[in-house]
Amino acid sequence: MNNTCASESEINAFLKNPTLQFYYVDTYANTNNYKEPFQKILRNKFYYVSNTFHVSVTEYIHHVNMITNKGLIFNNFIKKNNFTVDSLIDYTLYNKKEVIFSFTIQLNNIIEKYTRNYYKIQDLLAEVGGIYSILSVIIFILLKPFSENLYFEYLINNFFHITFFNKKKR
Repeated sequence: MNNTCASESEINAFLKNPTLQFYYVDTYANTNNYKEPFQKILRNKFYYVSNTFHVSVTEYIHHVNMITNKGLIFNNFIKKNNFTVDSLIDYTLYNKKEVIFSFTIQLNNIIEKYTRNYYKIQDLLAEVGGIYSILSVIIFILLKPFSENLYFEYLINNFFHITFFNKKKR
């Protein structure tokens, strides 16, 4: 096995303007997916590198919390955590020839929180009770004049002892 290096001029010619492309996995929160709320996506970036300057890339990530209340009657909270890429910031330093490319991952102190609640049986019963109350009020409003007339007729009959006969009994 021959471990000889190329000449410095060949190395400099090779490192004059190459491109560096890298792929990374990003995560995003899909609140509509019940079983797997964190979806993975493949992203890529490319940079021009050279032996005449230094490219530095910093990937900022932040924490994502997903709390799901999956109980049918009582609360049953399930927590899932993940990280997502916040941003990629790059800068170039000229006249720095020791390192061509550097990559840093930094955690932000941002926490993205999601809380998912699903329709429960008691929600349905509350809505049915609300509909029942609305119908009761509507029926009361419609029947109020009729019930007042019956009440006053009852009072008149009892206080003045008036009896009404049918036409057949007369």
